[in-house]
Amino acid sequence: MPEKYRTEDICKLAVTQNGESLQYVPEHMWTEEVFKTSILSNGNALGYIPEDFRTEDVCKISVKSNGISLKYVPLEYITEELCRNAIQNNWWAFQYIPFKYKTKEMCEIAVQQSGEVIISIPERFLTNELCKFAIQNNIFALLDIPKKFMTEENYEFAVQNNGNALHYIQKKYRTEKI
Repeated sequence: MPEKYRTEDICKLAVTQNGESLQYVPEHMWTEEVFKTSILSNGNALGYIPEDFRTEDVCKISVKSNGISLKYVPLEYITEELCRNAIQNNWWAFQYIPFKYKTKEMCEIAVQQSGEVIISIPERFLTNELCKFAIQNNIFALLDIPKKFMTEENYEFAVQNNGNALHYIQKKYRTEKI
């Protein structure tokens, strides 16, 4: 739409329906209200908000709307609580959590959301129990669990939880028991 037709009302309607429409809102119409409306519609719209306008409040709203928007939050606003909220909203946000906030608890929360996140868990937090939980939560975790945790016991556990797990177990590990 040509910029001359982008009225304040049209722009507000656009960001209400799709927050990423914010990228097309003329700069003279940028307000905190427009920013908040856009991130409520789609938290990833935070990526289109200039850093000078990314307030702590706007960032919190964005992460609550879509945890992945954590990647756009300025470091000074990132807290343990914000990281926890991000991964509870979307496990994929785990990859954007700064190292200092990747704790055992954060790893467990992420694996609760999806076992697939096991590939991103720092080795120092990997345990047999966490790997089992990942398998129980998502069969595809079998593809990313380090070999040292893939024992006969864990393969058997995987098959007991989901018969389709057999498909992801290499033939050399398929025993009669499994």
